Amino acid sequence: MALMSSLQTGALAEVMKHFAAAFGSDRLLFYEAFSYEPLKTAHDEVFGLPLIPRYQMQECELIVSFAADFLESWVSPVSFASQFGEMHGYRNNRVMNRMVYIGPRLSMTAANADEFMQVPPGAERLVALKMLRIILEKDLGKNNLSSIGRTIEGLVAEAPELPGVEEARLVELCRTFCSARSSVALAAPVGSTGPMAMETAIVAALLNYAAGRIGQTVDFSRHHALSYVAGDGQVRRFLASLGPDDTLFIHDTNPLFSRGMRRFQSAVPG
Repeated sequence: MALMSSLQTGALAEVMKHFAAAFGSDRLLFYEAFSYEPLKTAHDEVFGLPLIPRYQMQECELIVSFAADFLESWVSPVSFASQFGEMHGYRNNRVMNRMVYIGPRLSMTAANADEFMQVPPGAERLVALKMLRIILEKDLGKNNLSSIGRTIEGLVAEAPELPGVEEARLVELCRTFCSARSSVALAAPVGSTGPMAMETAIVAALLNYAAGRIGQTVDFSRHHALSYVAGDGQVRRFLASLGPDDTLFIHDTNPLFSRGMRRFQSAVPG
């Protein structure tokens, strides 16, 4: 017996665990079509934490989004829209905080940014890499990145030049990002996968670390429930564990559609 469900939390998740245990099984898998695996893998690589943290955007003086459309589809858009409204509005005569969006298209999130830096698809990571290099070279960060300086230099050296992205503008952005009372870098659009998406997420994590945002606007102590969604490897192992005598219960999800009929059927024995 095995149970596959959309992401559940609280009492229903506990009921599902007990339901599986009643049949002598521990095969319970929370599956979503978008698992944010690059984000979790990046945080595992950098911090040893394969989690999606709680982002405290309402506290930020500056948000830098690398194609993360947090107002429409990314992680928790309803919560983020509320946080963005709080950080971006005029209150108590304070200066309005800012958001910079770096990506290929004018999404709804990009349209709400104070600055939209348009770059070719996938080039967000190159901008993030150059920002990381600037922070390292000009010693702008609150945390030391010297141990990975050569790696950053090598990656930047291999990267092609980006027309329309001025070095002076990036230097200014880096200074603001690191000197602000609070800021955050967000990475990767929903559904993005592969090495390029993971590299973007890794560089964004390093930017947050360099600026001293871990434990501040990036809170791993209160990670998001999406951290428990299975990645592609976990899904494949789960399906491969099924035998011809197993019964698979599927609740509130449709892997046959989201993973493709042939891909799903070939993964299930019998």
